[in-house]
Amino acid sequence: MRGANGKAVSAKTVWHIHELFRNVLNWGVRRELLSRNVAALVEGEDLPKNVTPKPVGLTAAELHIVLNEAKNPPKRAAMSGYASAQPWFYPALAFAAYTGARRGEVLAIRWSDIRFDEMTATIARSLTEELKFKSPKNDKARTISMPAQLVTILQIWRAEQAKGRLLLGSAYSNQDLVFAQVDGSCIDPAYFSDAARNCVKRAGVTPITLHGMRDTHASLLAKAGVPIEVIKDRLGHSSISVTVERYLDVYPERDALAAEAFDRLLG
Repeated sequence: MRGANGKAVSAKTVWHIHELFRNVLNWGVRRELLSRNVAALVEGEDLPKNVTPKPVGLTAAELHIVLNEAKNPPKRAAMSGYASAQPWFYPALAFAAYTGARRGEVLAIRWSDIRFDEMTATIARSLTEELKFKSPKNDKARTISMPAQLVTILQIWRAEQAKGRLLLGSAYSNQDLVFAQVDGSCIDPAYFSDAARNCVKRAGVTPITLHGMRDTHASLLAKAGVPIEVIKDRLGHSSISVTVERYLDVYPERDALAAEAFDRLLG
């Protein structure tokens, strides 16, 4: 099954569409506008299997390699005008990796959302593919702590961005965006995704998408022993069950360490 844009429709979307039709037709049956609900005749086995893909993240060593590649792109990448060689790309990718923020959330962050004195960032909105701002997923803003390394990266980037803004003067579209094009305008989310894919490919690590940076953030925190409820809050998941379901495969390793710790306690 394919959508209007020609792309394959996911199994999850098919299930949602079926559920929508079933509810609408049920409404018609209850009001005697229809004699029966034909959508109710469709069995679960008739629908595509809704398999949640396992998250694919980088190891800490691989993440270091990718961020170093983003910070120091080869000359040919810069000369070819690759997005992954643009000035905004390294700090934006670092923000994604260090916070686990979604793609649209990264591109919508404003300097007014950053508190350098408190080392926090407030995720209060998201940029859509239509380049419009909306509330973040689940319509709930969240404030998360930033590692010291990310704070330093952002402070350096802010100074660089200010120089460019000064040069452009009134031609600069000041929307207070942390990550923006040279003229201050929004960065196309798809452009950011393509840039990340290109950078990861050059780095020669496990192939991941930009969303893989979010998975990397979560999995590395889980392996470091950070409580699942803390990871849930940082990622902005609606419930802890969402976080557990997606990153459950990381926790058997932690469970084994717990068993070893109990052994030590009992001598």
